[in-house]
Amino acid sequence: MQEIKNIKIKDLVPYERNSKIHSEYQIGLIEESIKEFGFINPILIDENKNVIAGHGRIEAAKNLKFKELPCIVIEGLTEEQKRAYIIADNRLSELAEWDNELVARELKDLKESGFNTDVTGFLFDDIDFSFMEEQGQNLKKEKKQREAKECECPRCKCVFTSKEVIQHGRDYEVVE
Repeated sequence: MQEIKNIKIKDLVPYERNSKIHSEYQIGLIEESIKEFGFINPILIDENKNVIAGHGRIEAAKNLKFKELPCIVIEGLTEEQKRAYIIADNRLSELAEWDNELVARELKDLKESGFNTDVTGFLFDDIDFSFMEEQGQNLKKEKKQREAKECECPRCKCVFTSKEVIQHGRDYEVVE
């Protein structure tokens, strides 16, 4: 297992051909994330302290006046593998899709609990929550319909719907 080492920022060597561009806005969001959660995602470096992953986090940490950062030293990669990983690390997560309904639910719950959702990178005002209201109304209607049609056997406590014939020592039909 690789260990985490604290390395001085001034000793880290950013990859000069890093193709990922970090805007000031994104760096600001990373800063807010670090303030909220701490620096919990270490920088990946090679044996010579060349940065493999974490260029944006380094910039945010500099702005926050950090002197050292937690780093994981990755050993044994060829130069080509390092270069390819730098691209892959930035690109592969972009290929995933978001489940917008789950994001909306999480953000709504976090917001209602008083948590500052700005640190997520999602703008609360840009999320469409209208589906939640519609689903809530449908769920209430379905629950009322279900409650009206469900029955419980007093002997075995089985739940069944009305007009459903069940085997219980003898056949019988439940009427509403």
